[in-house]
Amino acid sequence: MAIVKTRAFETRATAIVNKLGFSRAFVVDPVVFYGGLWLLWDPAIVDISCVSTSRWSIHDVVSMVNSPLSQPWLLSSIYGSLNHVTRQRIWAELESVSSLSGCSWMVLGDFNSFLHSHEKIGGNPLSLSQSQELNAVFNQCGLIDLASSGPRFTWNNHQIGHHNIKERLDRVAANGSFQVLFPLVQQVQEV
Repeated sequence: MAIVKTRAFETRATAIVNKLGFSRAFVVDPVVFYGGLWLLWDPAIVDISCVSTSRWSIHDVVSMVNSPLSQPWLLSSIYGSLNHVTRQRIWAELESVSSLSGCSWMVLGDFNSFLHSHEKIGGNPLSLSQSQELNAVFNQCGLIDLASSGPRFTWNNHQIGHHNIKERLDRVAANGSFQVLFPLVQQVQEV
């Protein structure tokens, strides 16, 4: 289980992870109260080895335990910054990971960016450059946005009437090799 934007530091995160019943976890502390990532798993089901972490991401190799599916795959959990310069660093990280040829790869998290104009309703109009930026990263990395079920938008400012803003910021994407390995995987969204 990957949880992004936790806003919880390691001591509190460890207590919550233990209450949830997971025996293994990687925790990236938030910066002030922004961000924070947790990756939680059961070692009886998967073996996870951390490749690298940053303030905004966790990159891991995942192997299924006691499964005929023995091929390991990459998992990147990210929290995309609202800051343009920081977001560029995150995109560069993803491009670096994508250069590992032949690896099945899934990326999930809060991208804080859009692929399409219909992923935002209300507020200031969507910046075309922001949409182009994420599309360029997906193209460069060979990522495809996975099908999703649940609410169309993953964030809502909970204002009333014309002040209401809804956006799809959270997503799951994968490369073609991952989709061949796991053809039925889709994103389930809950808000």
